Amino acid sequence: MGADSEALGDLPDRQLVRIFQVGRGNLVAVADPTNHGRGEGLSLGAAQALLVERMCDLWVGLSAGQFADTLDEVTGQIIQGKTKDIPPARRALTDLDTRGVETYDDLAQIEREKIGATANKLDDLLAKDPTLYQADDLMVKAGAVEIRPVNDALDHLEELYRASGEVDEVLRIQTLKTKLAEKGLTVLEVNQVAREYGWTFKRRAFTKLGEPKTAVTALRSEGTRKNIKRITRDLIDDPAAEMLDRAMYDLFRLMERTEVMAEKVNALAQRVSKRGMIEKMARATGAAVDRITFGGPKAFITKLFFPSNVGLKTLNSLDLERLLAKNLAKFANLMTKLK
Repeated sequence: MGADSEALGDLPDRQLVRIFQVGRGNLVAVADPTNHGRGEGLSLGAAQALLVERMCDLWVGLSAGQFADTLDEVTGQIIQGKTKDIPPARRALTDLDTRGVETYDDLAQIEREKIGATANKLDDLLAKDPTLYQADDLMVKAGAVEIRPVNDALDHLEELYRASGEVDEVLRIQTLKTKLAEKGLTVLEVNQVAREYGWTFKRRAFTKLGEPKTAVTALRSEGTRKNIKRITRDLIDDPAAEMLDRAMYDLFRLMERTEVMAEKVNALAQRVSKRGMIEKMARATGAAVDRITFGGPKAFITKLFFPSNVGLKTLNSLDLERLLAKNLAKFANLMTKLK
């Protein structure tokens, strides 16, 4: 974004480009450090572009750089996550056809389909490399400390499947462990272990409160996930595969937020439905009392059962879902303008 360095007072008859404004703008991460080996800093939010001409026409618009800021804002409205969730979600949404999406469940279904299609393409590329990597080739070293995250991930998955009584899954993991010890695993197999661990273990090995269902703590699980992904990316030597791998990461991050929103919508919908039933019963009771007492306790009954929708006046999950289609259309429109 460019800005004219001259002051407004020096520009009586020309345009003033007033794009960047330092203030209480939101900090927006322009890159996610976990997605790449390096990270970029935070950029300050920019005010809307305003071109001013004294005694001439007033023109208001957005520069190309500011469309990105607006995309971040719309993405944030869609996913309702943290600042660090916005960049991967924005990148993932860019590659999705969201026409016809009305609910977060609809969006999640499209994401699942895209993840499946992207995973198949990535697997096809990785399958071309027949190189076998043994446990010693798949280590992370930090001084005298040696960590084998692939072995750890397989052990954790086996424990999870044992705990849930999934015999076939236990046998499958044991087969992979034997192959790793005797022959080694291909980059395709290592990446599939990383994918399974990063998605399945994270979703199933902990309660909603974060309590572990196995002996693996959340801290250890996260360390294993990061290390095995680091190894996998070091093994991938195909630019096209690297691009697909990054796309998978973005899709999974978006999927996490979408599912969180879908759960919130479902939970709130049930609460609203339950509240509606209680209010109907209360209204019937109030009407009966009103008839008997000629309206005496009416104000008391109203205040008791209908407290002016306290807590429901701000935008909640149901409101956000009603705006979902509009926000997705706005996102697609901004992307079209950027091309």
